[in-house]
Amino acid sequence: MKYCMRCGYENQDTARFCQNCGAPLSAAEPPAGAAPDSEKTALPATPAPEVSGQNNETAQLSQPVDNTAGQGDETVLLNAPAPEPADEDQTVLLNHTAAQGAANNMMGAASPETEPAAALQEDDATVLLASSPLAEPAEGGDETVLLGGPSGEAAYTPPPQQEIPAAVPSSDRTPTEYLFAGEPTPAAGQSEYIPPVQQGGPVPAGNAAPPFIPPQNPAVQKAGEPGKKKRRGLWITLICVLAVVVLGAVTAGYFWLQGGNTASPLQEALQLGEKYLEEMDYENAVVALTEATAIDPSSKEAYLGLAQAHTGAREYDEAEAAYRQLLELDASNAEGYRELAELYIRLEKLEEAKQLLEAAVNATDDENIQNLYNETMPKAPTFSLQEGSYSQRQEVAIATEKDTQVVYYTTDGTEPTQDSQVYQEPIILKNGRTTLKAIAVSSRGYQSETASAAYRIDVERTEIVFEDRMIESAVREALGVGYGTLYNEDVEQVTELNIVGYSVYRPGMSALFTEDSYSVQTGGWGYNSSSLGRLETLDDLKYMPFLRRLHIAFQEEVDITGVAAAKRLEELSLIHVGVQDLEPVAGLTNLQKLCVGWNEISDISPVANLSALTSLGIWNNRVTDISAVQNLKALTYLDFSGNRVQDISAVAGLNSLSSLWMYSNRVSDFTSLEGLTELKVLMIRDNPIADKASLQKVFPRLGRTDVDVIDRGGDAQ
Repeated sequence: MKYCMRCGYENQDTARFCQNCGAPLSAAEPPAGAAPDSEKTALPATPAPEVSGQNNETAQLSQPVDNTAGQGDETVLLNAPAPEPADEDQTVLLNHTAAQGAANNMMGAASPETEPAAALQEDDATVLLASSPLAEPAEGGDETVLLGGPSGEAAYTPPPQQEIPAAVPSSDRTPTEYLFAGEPTPAAGQSEYIPPVQQGGPVPAGNAAPPFIPPQNPAVQKAGEPGKKKRRGLWITLICVLAVVVLGAVTAGYFWLQGGNTASPLQEALQLGEKYLEEMDYENAVVALTEATAIDPSSKEAYLGLAQAHTGAREYDEAEAAYRQLLELDASNAEGYRELAELYIRLEKLEEAKQLLEAAVNATDDENIQNLYNETMPKAPTFSLQEGSYSQRQEVAIATEKDTQVVYYTTDGTEPTQDSQVYQEPIILKNGRTTLKAIAVSSRGYQSETASAAYRIDVERTEIVFEDRMIESAVREALGVGYGTLYNEDVEQVTELNIVGYSVYRPGMSALFTEDSYSVQTGGWGYNSSSLGRLETLDDLKYMPFLRRLHIAFQEEVDITGVAAAKRLEELSLIHVGVQDLEPVAGLTNLQKLCVGWNEISDISPVANLSALTSLGIWNNRVTDISAVQNLKALTYLDFSGNRVQDISAVAGLNSLSSLWMYSNRVSDFTSLEGLTELKVLMIRDNPIADKASLQKVFPRLGRTDVDVIDRGGDAQ
């Protein structure tokens, strides 16, 4: 029978653990509480410092052994193989293999990889924990029991600790003073080892040991613990299953977003080709899309992309072949027809393009195809004047079906070509017979049939004598006649005059004005000046009934009464010429641009009926009321800067207004600007700005302004 040393329970001889409390059974022992033959100290499984002894060597064990009773002093090792019984003292090292053939002691040669053990005291049995310093042994007869795990089961292994050289106590120290804890004095030449203080650690030999609490053994579980492990396993399994489900859902979602399963080789080639086309890498696009046509010779998408790639690479023959193959696969492919027609037009194969588009119109109902086909057949232009004979000077305007078409014409009866004169404005007929012919050329290069009309003008020829020398100089410059008599049929050809200071300018010249000076640029030269010209009257304009553009600037004082005769004027500039009254312009209903800056004007009511105006500049005058502009719905540009305006409510209905210049006035209320959705330029500095909220609504849509921050838009007055 085996008796448990802990609870005294009587167990079978074959039992290795107490069937009552689970404690390990080392041998048949009397019930707990019986006085032992020798002093025993039960220690928790903690590392111990090495000890020194005499005439002893270290035997290293590594295999588990059964507990074996010995004679005399001995050490009982749990979870380690028991050495053969010996008559003398024995030293057993845990977790090391015992050497064979020990004499009087269990001895074994320490391997180079292991740490040599210190010699043991005589008649003492000492236990060495794995890789731990040994404690000093108890005095003779003491027996130390180190508990790890049950024999034959997985033993408790203390946490690994850094190996430290053993401290050898001095010879005059009592070996039983300390087993683990304490402060052993190192021998001469040895380093001192101070083991860490551990709660519940070993106690000096001979003292009462704490109650023995055996480590848990897998064979003896508390009630309910297997259930905990089982539940833990179920949770782990559940988590794994959920992870797999989530991963599968993510993968399925990805492929769903990508359009389903992994792309086929054809789709991969098409996608790669499309990528190269977007990057304008036409060479690689050709490679990818050629592969796509090899994978599926019936792929319309592949041939369309291949044709586009060849076109981008300027491989036009290959592009044409690809388009033709596409149209063989799909005779109603509108995109293929359209792009091939565009290619033909680019290559000036106009007839091929026309034939292709004619077939496309019959094969498809695509609106773009129809429009492109119409471009191949532009209609002949039309003339504003019916052919015939006239006794007054006439002009002929030429119109086309579309604004994108260009008109070429002749006046001598010859057939017009695309090398003939380009039509820009109405043709003023001279005396005698004129045969006018014209063609229209579409934006695709297709030419219309020729339009033709014959006219005869019979107007008495008279000499023109000018009242103002500046006007005469301007007319001669416009006609290219430096000297000689000027006749009515010549002067009536003038459509534009430009006079700045003392100079007369031809079309194409430009001038930049400031309040007191001007800068003229023409060709590669220019100059600055502040000189005022001596133009006095505009009465000579009556000789120029077809005048369309008149620009006069920097004159001392001009009588503009004669401007009323220029009924066809479209542009009129009277800058810095001393004008006070705008009444002469009231009847110029064809005016589109009117500029009268730097004058002495205070009343702009004469412009109220000029509904064709798109641009009006009245800057630096004496204007206080701009109500006349409220009917000018076509205005896109308005400049009344440098005046005395307070109320701008008249601009509220100018929905086409995109540029408004009104700095240096007396405006404080800007609510009228809130509805001007097309407004992009607003210049309002030097106004007593008080209505900040309205400006905040306007500012976000502006592209240009002279006020950085609303609060700094003007100084209150």
